[in-house]
Amino acid sequence: MLHEVRIYDPQGNLKRVVPPEALTFHHFDMPITGPGTSLRIHQEIICKKCGAMFRTYRSDTLTCDRCRAPKALPRPQYNKVCKCCKSKFMANTKSQKFCNVLCNKTYKRKPVPPEPKRPCSVCGKTFQPKNRRNRACSSGCGKELWRCYREPLAERKCKQCGVVFQPNHPQRIFCTKPCQTKAKNARRRVFAENKTINN
Repeated sequence: MLHEVRIYDPQGNLKRVVPPEALTFHHFDMPITGPGTSLRIHQEIICKKCGAMFRTYRSDTLTCDRCRAPKALPRPQYNKVCKCCKSKFMANTKSQKFCNVLCNKTYKRKPVPPEPKRPCSVCGKTFQPKNRRNRACSSGCGKELWRCYREPLAERKCKQCGVVFQPNHPQRIFCTKPCQTKAKNARRRVFAENKTINN
């Protein structure tokens, strides 16, 4: 059961009497305050601006926190011209120079000057290199240049025809593509014959 609350000042004089219907207690068994007791009592008050119910322990509060909070001022907008695409836009700050991030990156990206033309290291043809390391004019010349830089492999015999050839790869065992095809077809025939015999 709730009782009225008597609030006293530090000198012991009765300051005010709060009826129980205007109070909300943290504990229902709270005793009535007496002289010399400092207790913050929350009251439910209706805001005079918005009409919302709010809780406070101050008797002179008339408005809720939302109505007392200062309203945020609208951010100023500035008419600007993008330095990259030359289009007009509304900037949030005076120092903004670009309309979006893409224009910012495009404008700040330094253009790479083209490499001067040079002769191909394989065929001698003049070409426009893509970068400073490009030394061949085409993929064919590039492969030939790569073969020149590699250490030559030892000659070996072809597994199909027996001709001695210079391999360009350590795992190459046939001299030409036709020899590789003939060996593959022979393996398929042997596999088919063995499968027929087993069945």
